[in-house]
Formats: sequence, structure tokens, C-alpha cells
Amino acid sequence: MPAEDREGVPKSSEPGARPRPNLGELAEFFQGPQGVGLMAVTGLFLLAMVAFLHFAQAILLPVVLALLFYFLFKPVVLTLNRLGIPRPLGAGLVIAVVFGAVFTGLSTLQQPAARFLEQ
Repeated sequence: MPAEDREGVPKSSEPGARPRPNLGELAEFFQGPQGVGLMAVTGLFLLAMVAFLHFAQAILLPVVLALLFYFLFKPVVLTLNRLGIPRPLGAGLVIAVVFGAVFTGLSTLQQPAARFLEQ
């Protein structure tokens, strides 16, 4: 068993080694009382973040969707590029296929949705 110092932390075996953290102090920190000011500042920060995201929704939503579609369809475009199709043409082809699939799905569901809404 390694030798321990007064606080229960094992001493390091090497003279230049970094000291090991005292987990007892960490546990006391999380169990002890927290400052009300710190909690208030954290709450205000979270509230400000929610307000910022709400008002920036018009800008952030298209950017996030563009990044999502970029990462989703990049492997398909690269595969088409390896097959000899130029990247701009491959990207246009992927966009046309996606729009075609969405249009086909919506037109297929149009009549069942109309019947459901009539009931």
C-alpha cells in the first residue's frame, strides 16, 4: 500500500511527479453550500443564452441546417466525384434527388392527409 500524507492523498513515487488530486476535498466542495451569487449569475447566463437563441433563430437555423446537410451529403458527392462526376454537378444531382424525394413523399401523402382532416 502506498504511503499517504496527512490528508489521505497517496504520495507520488517519483520526486518530480505531479501531485495527485485530493478527491475528499472535491466531494466536500460539491456537498457544501454554494454561493447564492454564483447561482444567480449562472441562472442569468442561462436565461440570456435562451433569449439569444430565441432571437437569433432566424439566422442560426439556416446555418445549422446548412451544416447538417453539408455533413450528411458530402460522402455522396465525394462518391459521385470518384465515379467521374464533377463536384458541382454531383451536388446539383444530390439536391435534385432530395427535392424529388420530398416532393414525391408530399404528393403521395396529400390525399390521405386530406381524408384524415375531413373526419
